Amino acid sequence: MKYFIYCRKSSEEEERQALSIESQLQELREYAQKQGLVIVREFIESKSAKKPGREVFNDMLSRIEAGETDGILAWQPDRLSRNSVCGGRIIYLIDQGIIKDLKFPSYYFENTPHGKFNLSIAFGFSKMYVDRLSEDVKRGIREKLRRGEFPGKAPHGYFNHPKKRSIEVDTDSFDKVKTLLEEFSTGKYTVAEIRQRFFKQGFKDGHGEPLHYWNIKRILTNKFYYGVFELKGELHQGSHQAMISFETYEKIQKLLNKKQQNHSRQAKADKNFLFGGLAKCGECGYQITHEVHTRAKYPGREYKYYRCTHKSRTQHCSQRSYLSEAHLADQVLNLVNQVSIPEYWYEKFSERIEKWRAEELSDSELQSKSLKSELAEIQLRLDRLLDLQLDGDISSSEYRARKNSFIEKRAGLENQLSVLKQGSLIWLEQVEDFVKTGQQAQQSVLAGDFIEMKKILKKVGSNTKIMDKTLSSKFIKPFNFISEGHCLTESYSSPDETCVENNLKTKLKSGFGKCASEHSEQALCQNAGSEPRSGELREACEASRALNWDCGPGGHERWWVFGDLNTGPHAYQARALTN
Repeated sequence: MKYFIYCRKSSEEEERQALSIESQLQELREYAQKQGLVIVREFIESKSAKKPGREVFNDMLSRIEAGETDGILAWQPDRLSRNSVCGGRIIYLIDQGIIKDLKFPSYYFENTPHGKFNLSIAFGFSKMYVDRLSEDVKRGIREKLRRGEFPGKAPHGYFNHPKKRSIEVDTDSFDKVKTLLEEFSTGKYTVAEIRQRFFKQGFKDGHGEPLHYWNIKRILTNKFYYGVFELKGELHQGSHQAMISFETYEKIQKLLNKKQQNHSRQAKADKNFLFGGLAKCGECGYQITHEVHTRAKYPGREYKYYRCTHKSRTQHCSQRSYLSEAHLADQVLNLVNQVSIPEYWYEKFSERIEKWRAEELSDSELQSKSLKSELAEIQLRLDRLLDLQLDGDISSSEYRARKNSFIEKRAGLENQLSVLKQGSLIWLEQVEDFVKTGQQAQQSVLAGDFIEMKKILKKVGSNTKIMDKTLSSKFIKPFNFISEGHCLTESYSSPDETCVENNLKTKLKSGFGKCASEHSEQALCQNAGSEPRSGELREACEASRALNWDCGPGGHERWWVFGDLNTGPHAYQARALTN
């Protein structure tokens, strides 16, 4: 009879394996020599047998089915199988006479019904060992979780204590990692720079090179450092010493997200042009396309240009000029700058909005209380009316007429109450969004972020077009008033503060009131998209006597802001936003 030698070593049990593959081979060769067995081939595998799917094992059985040999020589039955599928397959091949014999130095097998029964028991014990080991490991992990111990390899700055079986602080690297994480949270370093700083502090990979970027990102996003750890998507409170605070961790995540977004947006912008889809041709109304040109004088350089597509078949377009991306960027920056609100005055806007919010809530509460009182009175009258009708004091026709009158009045009051609850602060939310957009415009200008400028220009502008290499856009309300305010230089008489605030509040509410009452985005767009009348801002200023325009700090840059009587020469400039 001919035999295959099969040696297996569980990869999961590499440190605890009783016999290594070399030891198994030596023992099996000596056993085969003593027994006079003919060995055709040796199969060696380092893989767990707790699940079916071992490539070497399956190849060996396929060769046995093909008739290359008659039996298998292995150290123990558990080397052949630790799961029901592989064990059952071996016993089935024995039943079919394909496997005629099995040999084990430490286990006796006889190809008889009793022998196959004992073999199935041995395979069953092997499977039970794996199942019990799995349960023991899971129980150990659950116990570690109860104690707040991470059941895995310690991250940088910590180490796995061999005796305590816990994660302890590594005194040599803990402070180094802590300092690097806190430095990154300041925003002064990029991921590449912090990677080099890790390298200088002695953190290297197996080849002595700087840690890979994915490893650096893993360190920066590891929740373990602020005192918790994640296992299978679930967070657990750790008992280990935290390295950084949760606030520092949050700062790091925000910086990483911001850097990732900026990188993705910039990469996409470099590939697809900065201002694609921003404007249309001012003459024919067709889209503006973009192209890349090269010059023989400067090989390797690329120049981006924008021009009309000239796709109209009915209208001749004379716009043949090309507008470079650099010149278009300057014009975009200039337009966005016209609707920007500087950070210096953002708090004053917010304070005034919060003051109006408090007033609106107070007024709303009073009105709501009054409406509820009227509703209660109507309900009381309906109850009395029903009593009169039941007692026969009034006729059915009179009862229905008076009841219908009360029901209609109650419906009207309920509608007023519903509108009051839903729409009392809508206009303020729109004003707040307007102020935030102006602040974002200022930030994008200062940062030179043309992707953000394009988004803002598409939000605040309409009918954006390019004509004779000049970009133009009509600003929607109320951004058109900021634009006019940047150009207005006349001064008006000293305003009265009460008049100023009341007029400003009334104008803003009336400007957004239509949208608040209709509760629809379509109404908001239609209201915002209406073009300003010529001189509308100037008329509003003169009518209210509430404006004092002056050139703000920064030379040609003029800012108009909310303020009080004693806040300086620019106190009343933002009151030009009355509409």
